Amino acid sequence: MVGSNFVINLLLAASLNQLWSLMNGLQVMSHLTLFGIVFPPNANVFMVAFVTVANFEIVPTDIVYPLFFELPECQAHSSGFELTGYESIYVSENLGTIFVLMHVYAILYIASGLLFLLGKKWNSFAKGYQKLAKFLFWNGLIRFFIEAYLELSLAVIVNLVHLKWDTESGAELYSSITTVFYSLIVVGLPIFLAFFYGC
Repeated sequence: MVGSNFVINLLLAASLNQLWSLMNGLQVMSHLTLFGIVFPPNANVFMVAFVTVANFEIVPTDIVYPLFFELPECQAHSSGFELTGYESIYVSENLGTIFVLMHVYAILYIASGLLFLLGKKWNSFAKGYQKLAKFLFWNGLIRFFIEAYLELSLAVIVNLVHLKWDTESGAELYSSITTVFYSLIVVGLPIFLAFFYGC
């Protein structure tokens, strides 16, 4: 029983590693337009489809964001960025589903902290904390940031060029604040991973 479970886990881990490798290759290929590489028109049709998949656009954020954010209309940073799916200068619009998932992770970490504190007093909360901690710490979060790093880096760089602090729009100010926070992640993640995997 234990041996068959080990073999199944090994096979699933290998297939997931191949899937992540496929996604990494797709991400790099879909970002080739940023280097000024000209594709024939028939290949551009496939590139547009690749961008949607490679940028993890699972949730239709074009419908969801107007309910929460009122960002002013703006042009893309350049035509190359627009072809690659970065159609705005704001990090929240460029990241799309990744932006939503990062907020979900933040909420789960806050819930984890609350469950930890409540678990010191009540045992049932401690069990809930252990289940949530098993999901959150660390492999899932590290894999998420590794896979989203290219999109996160580019979206942060675009918004850093266009930061707006003196604005009446709360959404623009929030985008600037999250851009600064995400830039710390972009700079700190390679250092953290070198330390985490190096030890």
